[in-house]
Amino acid sequence: MVKKGGNDMSATCSNCGAALFELIPGTTTSLELKAFVDSSPVYAYADIQRDASGPALNYCPNGCAQDEETEFEGDGVIPFFFDEDYEKSLTAKIILDASSIDLDGYKIYVDGNIEGAGNRDKDADGRVSFGASPGEHRIVAREYEVRESGRLESNTIHFLLDDYEEIEFLLTENGGTPILTRR
Repeated sequence: MVKKGGNDMSATCSNCGAALFELIPGTTTSLELKAFVDSSPVYAYADIQRDASGPALNYCPNGCAQDEETEFEGDGVIPFFFDEDYEKSLTAKIILDASSIDLDGYKIYVDGNIEGAGNRDKDADGRVSFGASPGEHRIVAREYEVRESGRLESNTIHFLLDDYEEIEFLLTENGGTPILTRR
């Protein structure tokens, strides 16, 4: 059972019965969020990070009860809830060149976590960037729709990043199949 903000997560999803994760801005830590994202096949760290300044929300790890508001008594000031140590650890950068494809048709996974990247995130050159910590990583692109059978997936690339290093990948398609290459 996951504990969030000191609250026992005894609330369950009315659809699937899974224990709900409660995001409480100003209380939930980045380590708690990372533990939830690592245990959920549905959510990406960046997706939930966007909800950090809103009301308290419940998330079903299976995607059933996303964004159900919960009552949260606060003083009206909702501080940014990610700790500085985690944010400072993202000293490396992953760059994905997706200029030749519709990125909204894919989910990009870095270390098994979905990066919330789409066409809206591309820069003028068609590239998307993700912060990363130094160390060993892996990246793969999969078709966006999770529940479809025969979901296409690119090759997985394993790589090592040092402090302040940037690494670039190219995402293309060949016959409809996504292909990742390291540049």
